[in-house]
Order: sequence, then structure tokens, then C-alpha cells
Amino acid sequence: MKGNKSKGGLKIDTKYYSKIGRYHQRRNEENQDYTFKDENQRFYLIALADGASACSESALGAKIACNTVKDYLFLVGSEIFDWNESKIAFLINEQVFSKIKKYAETMDKPVDQFGSTLAFCFIDKMLHRVLMFNLGDGAIFLKKDHQYSLISPPRNFGVNVSCLTTTEEAYKYTQVKIISAWVDVSFFICSDGFHHLLKGHKYSEAIQNAMLQNDYPLICKLIDRIEIEDDCSFILNTLEPISTLEATCE
Repeated sequence: MKGNKSKGGLKIDTKYYSKIGRYHQRRNEENQDYTFKDENQRFYLIALADGASACSESALGAKIACNTVKDYLFLVGSEIFDWNESKIAFLINEQVFSKIKKYAETMDKPVDQFGSTLAFCFIDKMLHRVLMFNLGDGAIFLKKDHQYSLISPPRNFGVNVSCLTTTEEAYKYTQVKIISAWVDVSFFICSDGFHHLLKGHKYSEAIQNAMLQNDYPLICKLIDRIEIEDDCSFILNTLEPISTLEATCE
């Protein structure tokens, strides 16, 4: 007898990698990239924020951005999937900037010193929907049918100038997409430090092939061999279906 094909939950596996670049090592500074994951019974969030090196409080700003997004999305819940993309971009940027501004005032620091990029995937495990959000020069890849596509590319608003969470009207430069989550789909979020390794490097082809296989250990091994100037981070997220019967048994 064939199994019930009614919509059940999603089984999600997440793996992270983050490597500090030589730029911050030479200055005895911490890694400015911040990877984040959280979930509840219904929703699942993965996020990556890349603190801007020119900003003195960017590492803190990256953490504030990810945690603010988590609090807001888990509060709003499934309602957000019915909003248009412009509304989502505006409200999320507004929430993040407002929280950063409060920290900046408390610490008596300029708000622009907390700037970071921000990319995330917010997943409704029951309705199989995914909200993808990308602000700045990070990237989000989608793997389906054994192929990766760059679904949300890096975006600057000037020559080599990345839009940050503290940029005025950042929502105008934010990419938002809502898609259905298919069977055996993978999402790959990366910072610009990782994205730069995908072209013109002797390990570029090997890294891309490892991504196609979702070979997390090999991707990490390849990057560990490279002397990188910028911080380099990624999140690999794979989705598998849980049938209604299986979910009930659990």
C-alpha cells in the first residue's frame, strides 16, 4: 500500500563553518561573521550576518541582527508568508535597525559602527514554505534536482560598497523571496568571503563539486587549505519530508 502523501513536517539538518581571515588575525580581532540557528515546534531559522570590517562594533551588530530577526519572525509566525516582499523587507530592516540603535545609544556609540550584512532562511516546517532574505554581499544558493542555483546573489549599492543593516533605506536593496520547500532541497548561505572562492581560485571547482554533493567535511577541508584574507563562513541546510504518519509516531 502506498504511503499517505498528505503534507507533514520537515526534517531539517544544519551544518556551519566559519574561519577568521588574515585581515582580522593581524589585528588580533575576532571573526566578524556570525552564524545562527534556532527553531521551535513550527518554525526553523538559519541566519548569517557578516560584520563590516570598517565598523568597530560590527561583530556585536551581526549578533544583534540575527537575534532580532529570530524574535520578530517567531512572533509574527506564518502570517509573514502572506505579506508582499516589499513589506517584509521594510519591516525586518526596521526591526533590526531599531534594536541596533538602542544598543548604540546605551553604549554611547555611533549607530553606523554596528553595521553588518544579513542573510537568512525562515522555514515553516508544517506548510513547507521558505522565506529567503538577503541584504548585502552575501549569497543564498538553492539545490534542487542535483543542481545549485544562485537564487539570491550578492548585491552592492555602489562600487564594492555593501549595503548594511545600518544603511539608510536598506530595505530598498534587500532581496526577499518566498518559495515552497520541495523534497530533498538544500539551502546554502554564505558570506562574501566564501563566495569569492567559487571563481578564479585553484580550489573553486573542487568546492563547487563538494557543494553539489552536500559534502560538508570536504568543503571545510578545502577551505582549511586556503590562506584567506576575509572571514569565510557558510551554512548548509538540508530538508527532508516527514510524512503525517511518521510525525504522529514521533
